[in-house]
Amino acid sequence: MKHPLPALSASLLACLTIGLLGTGLVAARPDAPAAAPKGAADGGSPAAPLAPLQGATGGSASACSLALRETLQPEQPRICDSADVTVTLALSCPTHLPVRLVVAIDRSKSIADPSVSDILKQIQQNVRKVLDEIDFDLDPETKGAVISHGFRVTVETELTHDKGRVLGAANGVRFLASDLGEDPGEAIDAASQMLENARRPGISPIEIILLYGDGCDATVAGCEQAARAAGARAKGKGMHVMAVCYTESDRETCNSSYRQIVSNRDFYFEGRQASRVPPAVAGLVAQGGALGLDTLSLLEWLGPDIQYQAGSGRPAPVLALPRISFGFAGLSRAQVVTASYTIRPGREGRLPLRVAGSQVSFVDSLGRSADPVPVPLRDLEVGPCIVETSTPTATPSPEPTETPTVTPTPEVSPSPPPSATPTEPPASVTPPPSATPQTVRAYLPLVARRVCKVAERSTDVVLVVDASSSMDQISGDRSKIEAARQAASRFVGLLDPDSDRASVIAFNHEARLVSPLIDDLAALQAAIASIATDSGTRIDLALDRAVDQLVEAGGLGREADNAVIVLLTDGRPDGGTEAAVLAAADRARRAGITIYAVGLGEDVDPELLRRVATRGELYLEAPSADDLAAIYAGLAGDLPCPGGVILGRP
Repeated sequence: MKHPLPALSASLLACLTIGLLGTGLVAARPDAPAAAPKGAADGGSPAAPLAPLQGATGGSASACSLALRETLQPEQPRICDSADVTVTLALSCPTHLPVRLVVAIDRSKSIADPSVSDILKQIQQNVRKVLDEIDFDLDPETKGAVISHGFRVTVETELTHDKGRVLGAANGVRFLASDLGEDPGEAIDAASQMLENARRPGISPIEIILLYGDGCDATVAGCEQAARAAGARAKGKGMHVMAVCYTESDRETCNSSYRQIVSNRDFYFEGRQASRVPPAVAGLVAQGGALGLDTLSLLEWLGPDIQYQAGSGRPAPVLALPRISFGFAGLSRAQVVTASYTIRPGREGRLPLRVAGSQVSFVDSLGRSADPVPVPLRDLEVGPCIVETSTPTATPSPEPTETPTVTPTPEVSPSPPPSATPTEPPASVTPPPSATPQTVRAYLPLVARRVCKVAERSTDVVLVVDASSSMDQISGDRSKIEAARQAASRFVGLLDPDSDRASVIAFNHEARLVSPLIDDLAALQAAIASIATDSGTRIDLALDRAVDQLVEAGGLGREADNAVIVLLTDGRPDGGTEAAVLAAADRARRAGITIYAVGLGEDVDPELLRRVATRGELYLEAPSADDLAAIYAGLAGDLPCPGGVILGRP
């Protein structure tokens, strides 16, 4: 996963070679030999700022950054010691973000011909109000542009910081007699390309495409499909697509085109609702001023001779040893969080605490991420246990020499009793009591591990989401189904489309395939947003449908290294039987599929879900809907090699 879930990850991504600013540390790829890190020799790990990088969705990178500090106590543990590891992450987000706005105005006859309607004039008035919601003086990188569109696209003005020039370009749009209709897909693609061309490293603007018109021309074959695809492409690049469609036009096709292309259902407006556009733009700008993190994942990949102490992780991590995944959610602009756990070395000598692949991933409150950033490596110098033993008090020799010589002896034999006649007079006296170092070796059982190479692995994952009517209940500050949609959407946002695919199945009285296995982020998120609730809880049907998806994937020319099911439910089976649920889970095991089971709320059957999960520790509890984001963030870091990392486990 690139953004990083990457982090479900935490994450499915290969770590790119990324400099940790201010430290001189460079992370190796997960499949490269781990070099001894700077700072390991003196036991220190200075704070290392993690630079925001290119967003994994292909959009602007997050403007937030993290400073990382790691401590180990004691810094040089002995073989018989345990040691406490603490990773501190300090979040920093800017107080505002620049805005890039491209306004696309329909200039076709039904909109722009003054003899037909005054809609163009209404659009130009609305554009003025939208521009008034953007403070061009706050940031020189805030820019606007105007394009007009009919059957072809015309650039009225390129992106400029001159607000007056943008407004003048909007007011200058005129009807062209040759444009009887419009092609909104072409307009969105042109606006998207303009925004993409303007991107620069270190700048993370809020990018908005604002489309005005009355929909696809009904005479243009494939227009609606092309418009929807263009909207999905722009959304996949991290852009916000808004649309105002004028239903009063005599040739409008609003429902089948404009309504389908927006990046958020709240960004679609019909003509009479155009007054709501300026507040919507202002809301996006405000989000840039209240930027925080939606999810943060820390993946720790322990070295082969380092053993995690059960129950020591804080907050409670997702475990698939030797991987430990910590998840956090809903972090404010300037917040510090810590993750801690206890380890014990398995042998003496120089041991790596963690290996390449340990990383931090996050997604900010605008849905933007950065490529996963490596956690600095550290080697431990594990020494022997030193046990102090006292030598018994010496008894003087019967005939001591005049000048005794002190000679240390590893073992002391008691002197003979006074009546005994020694065969040879001793040449020296026994030394006084002293501490004699002794090496005590502790042999701990080690489990043979097969550490996979994250960079070379692919994952097919099926998100199985409970869509029963109970999911409409409020839990925390939102409904359970809303929280499930948001967590699942963030999860797929951490996938690496070069190697990973996801499918979505929703279940109630039936199991419905919402999306097949694909690597299209925008299509997956649209599918997740469409999940609707109904009665029933057929977990058995859902698992069977998920297994079918993963088993059939091998016949489509693609066999992933990992096949994973993530099941989320808030209740017990309603319809079907527990036996049918367990039979479906067993079918997944026999097919080599790993199942994670997430129980939401208090009405679940935890024992059943533990038996459904491939292993007991892969059952995760979410007390309320607010906990889902953190759990899915932890899962993001746990999936590069799920289930099969430790030999001997089922």
